[in-house]
Order: sequence, then structure tokens, then C-alpha cells
Amino acid sequence: MGDGKTGEGATEEGSTSASKQTVPAATITTEVAAATGSGLTYAEASFAFSEVSAERTRYHHVITAIPSEILRNVADVIRDPPTAPYIAVKERLLSMYADSEDQRICRVLQGMALGDRKPSALLRDMERHAQGKLSTALMRTLFTSLLLDDVQRILVPSTSPLPE
Repeated sequence: MGDGKTGEGATEEGSTSASKQTVPAATITTEVAAATGSGLTYAEASFAFSEVSAERTRYHHVITAIPSEILRNVADVIRDPPTAPYIAVKERLLSMYADSEDQRICRVLQGMALGDRKPSALLRDMERHAQGKLSTALMRTLFTSLLLDDVQRILVPSTSPLPE
């Protein structure tokens, strides 16, 4: 991701060089793109921080931050940019790399594990993936099933809501 440095020459369209706006460098790696658009979220936060609102400026920053293996997937947009090129690139990347609702729910139902993290971190991760699409009762059952046996024996008789 970004390293806190600012990109040189990041200006709003129509501005003079005396009023250049710098945008913190954003790097959208393959892993970041695959992580449900986190790289784009970071890039948009950088744009907001630097008050960059011009479509073309955003487009150029994102294009320069995308590695070549991802860039190939938006080559047609780069060769013949539409009227709103940033939005076109963003939508293409999200459609290719962001998890669908079904994938997120399947991850909660099948692919979650406590591992070496705290139970509260597991629950937050489950809630983030489920995005409110699973009932509280189902979330409770899934969550407790992933906890250590000793913890399950303590929690299963409890009817209190899940911890926040």
C-alpha cells in the first residue's frame, strides 16, 4: 500500500504549478485488489485528503498505481478512455477483484477459523464478511462453533447477545 510519501506532480486539472496538490502515493497490488477493493478505498481516501476531485487526475493516479498484471485487465479502458475514465477503471477493478455477496457469505459459513487471533477479531471478521445478511442466531451458532471446546461449553448455555 502507500508508504506515506506524496506523489509528485499530482495536480487538479486546470491548476497552475504554483498551486499543485500532492496526493499520497497509493499502490494497488494484486493482493490489495483481491481484498475487496481495499486499494481503491485507500486511493479515494488519499484523493479526499488532498482534495483531488477531478476525474482525469484520479484516473491517472490509479493507473500509475496499478501493477502491470492488473493493468492488463483494464487495457481497453486505458486505450480508449470513456468520458468518466476513473469510474470505468474503478468499476472494472471492483467487478473483477471484489468478492460477491455469495462469496462473502460462503467464507463466513465455511472458511473462517479462530487461528491465533482473539475471538473478538474473529467475530468482527465474520460480521464484516456477512454484512448483516445472516441472522443473529446463525451468526451466534457459527461463531461459537469456531471457538475452543472449553469456551464453547461456557458460552453455549448463555442466551446473551454476542459481544460487541
